Amino acid sequence: MSDSNVDIVLLGQCQPGVDVEEALPRLAKLFKTDAAVVRKMMAKGRQVIKKGVDQAMAEKYRVAIERAGGSCELVGLPPQAPELSVLPIDEPSVDEPPLDEPRMQEPAAQIMERSAQAPKNEPETQASQTDSMYRTPAAQVDHEPEVFCRHCGASISPKASRCPVCDYKQIVFHSKNKYVAGVLAILLGGFGVHRFYLGQWWGIFYLLFAGSLIPSIISLIEAIVFFVTPQERWERKYGKVPSSAGVIVAAIVGVFLFIMMTGILAAVAIPAYQDYITRARVAGAFPLVIDTRDKVSEFIQTTGFYPNQNLDANLPEHIGNEVVDIQVIENAVIVATFNIKTLGSDNTIELEPVENNGQIEWTCYGGTMLEKYRVAECRGGGSSSLSRSSSSSGGSDTGGTNASNTGRTNTSSSGSELGQTARSKDGRLSLDIPASWDRMDQLNEEASLGVGNVFEDAYYLILEEPKLDFEDGYTLTAYTDLIQSLMFDALKSPNIVYEREAVMVGDLPAEQMAFTGSAEGIKVTYLLTTIEGKDHYYQVIGWSLASKFDEKADLLRNIAGSFREGKAINRGVK
Repeated sequence: MSDSNVDIVLLGQCQPGVDVEEALPRLAKLFKTDAAVVRKMMAKGRQVIKKGVDQAMAEKYRVAIERAGGSCELVGLPPQAPELSVLPIDEPSVDEPPLDEPRMQEPAAQIMERSAQAPKNEPETQASQTDSMYRTPAAQVDHEPEVFCRHCGASISPKASRCPVCDYKQIVFHSKNKYVAGVLAILLGGFGVHRFYLGQWWGIFYLLFAGSLIPSIISLIEAIVFFVTPQERWERKYGKVPSSAGVIVAAIVGVFLFIMMTGILAAVAIPAYQDYITRARVAGAFPLVIDTRDKVSEFIQTTGFYPNQNLDANLPEHIGNEVVDIQVIENAVIVATFNIKTLGSDNTIELEPVENNGQIEWTCYGGTMLEKYRVAECRGGGSSSLSRSSSSSGGSDTGGTNASNTGRTNTSSSGSELGQTARSKDGRLSLDIPASWDRMDQLNEEASLGVGNVFEDAYYLILEEPKLDFEDGYTLTAYTDLIQSLMFDALKSPNIVYEREAVMVGDLPAEQMAFTGSAEGIKVTYLLTTIEGKDHYYQVIGWSLASKFDEKADLLRNIAGSFREGKAINRGVK
């Protein structure tokens, strides 16, 4: 065998009594490679690791390999120039100690010392003596990789938050479990929780679009992908996930944004849906109102009489269903009361007849219902709590109860200025007022009805007291004296404008007077009309600034003369 014609061949077996798993780390250290590479080389049975070396050097390699626990063979070759080695192998030292005896024969102290000196990144596997050296090597993806300080370059633990050498803060990485990510994707994927778990801030987009259900569908697909992904590939992608502190902050911000958007959508969508349902229920019940209106129109055209109640128009005393109750009140006005909880007390629509060229036409702008809930034909009539009226209504000479034949007061009849009728919430009391006036219940909390116009500085109130609160034989004059005394006490420097006089308001006895005085530094003139009804005494009080009373006097008298007491209407909600 020539001195420079020797090849070194690594054999697939170890020295007798040496375990394969013990020999692999030593051979890997000798060859300066991974144990997995040495395992593959041994699995081939014969692997040339050095070519064309001289005899002396080959013997050194053989001794080093056998001391590491492996077996090799020196093969002679024809003379040729030496070639580079397949693997970089440390030059064997002749001073190395002889190969250890089998592990079972070593003292315990030596075993512990060698274990402590083993490299940290070598996998600790427990294989039996019967494991084959030819088996497919397992992928070592769970070993702790070697990392270096970002500042000084020292080797540190991957879990170290600071470098032990220079105390520089490090980026801490965490390995994520694919099964945990998959379960989160299935259960909470619609909110992007699995993305936050994987340290991905864009899970916020899942939150923002959670209401569309698209993120939920995507997350189910992602869960399947997570479960079928090989562990090695998963570790390469999610084995080093930075600390999720920033992601947690982003998630919290995203949650608040999601809650805010949900609240805004709910604030807009829920009321709109409730309004839609209410309008639909009103529209569904309105055909019964139209049917009643047509019957009343036919009755008026046939008899020339404006009915004051259902029985007058040959209608049942009770007309309605679970949604609406219908009543005919004074002057053939039809009041439809809708029993819908969302309407509250503003739940009536009033239809008023108007004669035009011998035909009966109807307006339905009156009542307390808000316009947004009304059917289309009953919208756009101004204040929703007022009824339109016409001085031409009631074009018949029969029956003393018709509007055209009922006296307003002894001073004036209804003028053309009065374009609408305001009614109390129970429908029992009413006043005819100008079209420019509005309902003003805030004028007095105890008032049954309040109306006025702030730009014209003219107002009216109706206050009522039951007769049961007074002694038998109590008169209207005594009641007027009482009210006059109370009002004079509340005013500064009261003076009578014109004396009290007895009048008739409709078919009810009344007394009327005017006086002026100062209230909170403002001079006001009042027109007081006290009226005796069947069961109540009424105060119908109109007022204006003292400087404007003369021009408003006729209007205030006409409004007082339009007072009507009718049958109470149930306008509550069932």
